[in-house]
Amino acid sequence: MILRDAGPSDLAAVYDVWYATEIVGVPNPPPPRTMPWFGHLRDVGRLVVAEEGDTVIAFAGLLDLGSCVALSDLFVRPDRQSHGIGAALLDQVLPDGRPSVTMASADPRALASYARRGMRPRWPAYYLSATAGQVREGPWPALALRQLALEEYDWPLPGDVPYHRALGARPLAVDREGVRLGTALVVDASPQRLFHTDTTEVLETTVEDADDAAPVVLAVVAHLLDAGASRLVVQVPGPHGALAPLLERGFAITDVDTACASEDGLLADPTRHTMHGESRVATGVPPRRSGSATAG
Repeated sequence: MILRDAGPSDLAAVYDVWYATEIVGVPNPPPPRTMPWFGHLRDVGRLVVAEEGDTVIAFAGLLDLGSCVALSDLFVRPDRQSHGIGAALLDQVLPDGRPSVTMASADPRALASYARRGMRPRWPAYYLSATAGQVREGPWPALALRQLALEEYDWPLPGDVPYHRALGARPLAVDREGVRLGTALVVDASPQRLFHTDTTEVLETTVEDADDAAPVVLAVVAHLLDAGASRLVVQVPGPHGALAPLLERGFAITDVDTACASEDGLLADPTRHTMHGESRVATGVPPRRSGSATAG
């Protein structure tokens, strides 16, 4: 087995590995789509592949966020899992002595592997989904939402603006009587979704005051429903105030990740932020270019 940094020609094979893990146990899986994320990851961070012969069998992704490194991806082909490949990739990509964070998938092997490397479980993050017909009527918070330019959003990494523009992502400001309470980032029918391709995703929300966290998320949901969203998904940390209200309004938990970190204070405050799949870290040192996850 060879571990090496991925080149542009590897992106299709990387997608194939990811796709193979996503359709395990799914009868009549949907056809492959696209994954702009992997090219973006290679551009702004580090993407490493594991190769046997001429075949890519696994990959890992790492982002350097300044205050820490974030393991963004670790996927191993289903027929090659539990053979130490994931462990070898982790040893390759995680730099010695750097604080680290990740969002572990529901696979207990992944969580164990990260914990052995010092990334302790901190809190669960629940994927909540609902169709428009399943969402019960309000009351909804009386907040004002307006669209921001992509350049106005608080991006963690250089290069995030063109990547999110290609996805069609929309930053929103959420105000009460002219005072901004927080922001949100949403995308309709992301080209990266394999299932339920018509879904509107709430990629992130953030507020300064935790007391505003639930009203902001609920206001964003109401805004998207009013705009015609047919299906919604939002990932909400366990400590976040929006969890119970969304469940009361008809959302269901469809999956769960676990936020992991090697030190206290690395991850963004889970009472003030929601996220979607990637680790959101506390504001700190500006990010540097680095030179969810399935266990292997």
